[in-house]
Amino acid sequence: MIEIHSVHDVSLKLDVKTLKQIHMESTSFHRCLLNNLDFSSSSLIDIDFRSAEMNSSKFSSSVFDKSKLIMVEAQNSDFDKCSFKESLLLYSDFSGSSFKHANLSESVIKDVKFANCDLRGANFSCIGMETCVLDGAIYDNL
Repeated sequence: MIEIHSVHDVSLKLDVKTLKQIHMESTSFHRCLLNNLDFSSSSLIDIDFRSAEMNSSKFSSSVFDKSKLIMVEAQNSDFDKCSFKESLLLYSDFSGSSFKHANLSESVIKDVKFANCDLRGANFSCIGMETCVLDGAIYDNL
């Protein structure tokens, strides 16, 4: 059993041994504290991550398709090779994170902070990148 704590709401209890390769759909992680966790290679479809803290966490090779990452704090996290198709990334801080070869196609991204991020090889065929902060980011063909 894993318990994920929330800032103001009741904690979320998951009957699993690890969060790696977990498959979840249409679940709410609203205001959950997901700092320093390993969700590598997980399927997180249509998940509500509004106001979640995801700092220093590992999500490499995970699928976030149709998810809502709104007002998320995810500094220094690993999103390499993740898919964010048709997702909302709004008003969030991903400073210092890595998005190498991530797929953000068909997503809406607005006022997101990608400062000092590694964005090499990422697909940003999305709406709203012109509103984002890219100070110190490493990228190619945005």
